[in-house]
Amino acid sequence: LKTGGTTYTETTDYTVDLELGRIYIPAGSTCIGAIVTADYSTTVSSWSQVASNDSGAFEGALRFVSDNTAGEDRDWYFPVVVLSAEGDAELKSRDKVQELGFNFSIQKPTSGSAVYCNGRPV
Repeated sequence: LKTGGTTYTETTDYTVDLELGRIYIPAGSTCIGAIVTADYSTTVSSWSQVASNDSGAFEGALRFVSDNTAGEDRDWYFPVVVLSAEGDAELKSRDKVQELGFNFSIQKPTSGSAVYCNGRPV
């Protein structure tokens, strides 16, 4: 990092997270408040990504496979549903499991039943 002719010292004035491509400026750094430039080079990399679509809701089949802590497992199958996100997503919590809410409306298929609930083979 530089400001004009001043070059800042890594680990004293800033640190670099190479994996995430981030520069961190700690409290007390001499570059706080300055307009800085960075000289860097990149390498070819790839990563996985999941993204939402532009239309909001999805239409398709939905299967819910049970894994109950008590009682009989029953698996559900809905041949035609409209699925959309609902509510807020807490991305970090020390107190509870992260949850993502969804709404789905069950549609009547052109043939067959709208809902199937199956037990497990014995």
